[in-house]
Amino acid sequence: MSVRTRKIRLFGFWTVISLFGLLLLGGCKRTKDSFTNRTYHEMTSRFNPLFNGVEAYNAGKLKVEQGWKEDFANILPVYKWPDEETSKNITPDMDRAMEKAVKVITKHSMQFNNEEKNDYIDDSYFLLGQARFYKRETFSALETFNYILQEYDKDEIAYEARLWSARCRIQIGNPAGAKADLELLYNDQELPESLKEEVLATMAQMNIDMKKWDDVAVNLGEAREEARKKEMRVRYAFIQGQALELAGKPYEASEVFRQVVKMRPSYDFYFHSQLNRARNFDVYAEDPQVVYNGLEKMVKDEKNIENRDQIYYVMAEVALKEEEYPKAEEYLQLSIRNSTVNPTQKGLSYLKLGEINFSFQSYEMAQAYYDSAS
Repeated sequence: MSVRTRKIRLFGFWTVISLFGLLLLGGCKRTKDSFTNRTYHEMTSRFNPLFNGVEAYNAGKLKVEQGWKEDFANILPVYKWPDEETSKNITPDMDRAMEKAVKVITKHSMQFNNEEKNDYIDDSYFLLGQARFYKRETFSALETFNYILQEYDKDEIAYEARLWSARCRIQIGNPAGAKADLELLYNDQELPESLKEEVLATMAQMNIDMKKWDDVAVNLGEAREEARKKEMRVRYAFIQGQALELAGKPYEASEVFRQVVKMRPSYDFYFHSQLNRARNFDVYAEDPQVVYNGLEKMVKDEKNIENRDQIYYVMAEVALKEEEYPKAEEYLQLSIRNSTVNPTQKGLSYLKLGEINFSFQSYEMAQAYYDSAS
């Protein structure tokens, strides 16, 4: 989520001339509550430090997203938040964002009778909290969002501050605190429509960390209905399928992965959705030949040359569900022969051959395959 934006006021010619004249006389003081003073400090906040701070924050966030590597062997995170190592690469961007936010707060705040007259001060605190979060200064970020909740509790920004407070608590391993924040938001009848998707997706991330797979699936099912971007609908659905698989609901998982395939996602999500759909396919409820045909088609696709070992491995898993052991061993041998860039997959294929032979008491063969796996 990018930092909040507001409608920019339109100023007339004479207002600009007046402001220019005040600047010539020594600038607008923050100790006088007048329209001209407020206008000057709001304009200066929005169009100089805050704008540059938002640009720096967005540049750092983009670096994280562009350098992201999906680990399809494990359940994906809902959000692409940086880890300790990645955060080092964006430190200059986030430092600049923080510097600009602090500049607005210290030089352009106008408080009179405990009321802030500069509409961009709360935005600056919010930017400061987000930059601290991405820099992995999570406790400082949490303090910033809590400050916004205390000072601006009647403003719309309080909803976003509570959402980010929950995200901070997720990062520091405090799911109970995160749950309290998120449930307050979820049950609030006045929650802005634009935040419903983010609240549900953040709840899903919290439940992933707690391994509550059924809850993850429910959260992401609701988030999909609220999502406006196709990219996020695909991501939510894929993770929902993974959660259902981990919850021991293969049929439901297979159906969700089928839905992902129909969304025409990017290649990586299409490829792994096809594999996961096949892996969770109910061979007793439906014709497994449908799955084999789909996987055979993937094997023949030039784009999958380096991934054929994974495809054959999944075909072996389907064969094992049918208790077609010779067929499974044949597919595993094909997986090993086609494994050129993925030693982990080759090891898994050898391991599976060892397990099959061990189950049939072919101990010498099993030992050989176990040795190859190790």
